[in-house]
Amino acid sequence: MPQDFFNFAWAWNHLLLPIMILQSPKMQTLIVARAQLRGQYGTFPTLISAGVFIGIIPVSVIYLIAQRQIIKGMTLGGVKG
Repeated sequence: MPQDFFNFAWAWNHLLLPIMILQSPKMQTLIVARAQLRGQYGTFPTLISAGVFIGIIPVSVIYLIAQRQIIKGMTLGGVKG
């Protein structure tokens, strides 16, 4: 897969600020809730895998929809002149 996907996924997974700001479980983002699954269901890898899969779906869909624009922006910014 192109490097852009991994960069986008890395940016998506920033956890520190949402964990500090969103104290209520009802207001937490999907990625924060997925990160907390390990503490709650550490012995059930199937549940953790399901949470990871659900967390990857939005990133993949957004990347696939905007792939041309992302690559165009990356190449446009990397070319001198």
